[in-house]
Amino acid sequence: VAPRPDAIPELLSMTIALRAPIKDTDAVGTVIEARVSGDVRRRGKVVIPNGSPVRGRIRRLERSGASGEFNVGLEFTEIEVNGNALRYYADFLRVDKAAGIRASLSDEVLVKAQTIHLPELPGVASFFVQGETFVVPSGFRMVWRTRELVR
Repeated sequence: VAPRPDAIPELLSMTIALRAPIKDTDAVGTVIEARVSGDVRRRGKVVIPNGSPVRGRIRRLERSGASGEFNVGLEFTEIEVNGNALRYYADFLRVDKAAGIRASLSDEVLVKAQTIHLPELPGVASFFVQGETFVVPSGFRMVWRTRELVR
């Protein structure tokens, strides 16, 4: 099956890096931008060039639970490939290792351990950040796998 001309092929692994830092003082809805880190290839051909812009918004930014971590959600909806804006439809796989940033939250509650996982939504990276305040730095990397565009 040939890929649709208005969609990126499915099942491609890609890493994107934030262009600007995200802070606890930012507002939900703030526009964010990342760049593809490294050429993304399919069958030996570059389908998404290194540096391609990926755009979206801060979807969630709130304190989580008694331990005070922040629940951060970044939603990416558009990728620009060779000058064409395409719908970004991908599954968030993981974040780079960074101090205080985790994909899940574990707490010891008396003698019972509890792990909280955030819902998985296409195009949305959800993770926890520790601290009273925080900055997710410019260059922070996230790994994604593209999926078929659903209509």
